[in-house]
Amino acid sequence: MSRHTLPKPSRRSVIKMLGSAVTVAAFGGEASE
Repeated sequence: MSRHTLPKPSRRSVIKMLGSAVTVAAFGGEASE
């Protein structure tokens, strides 16, 4: 993971982004295999 210099993004948006990424990876991975 690369470190990005951002003006402190809200944790809520970060969690939302990570959550959707994990969800897509989990469901997408199961669906494609």
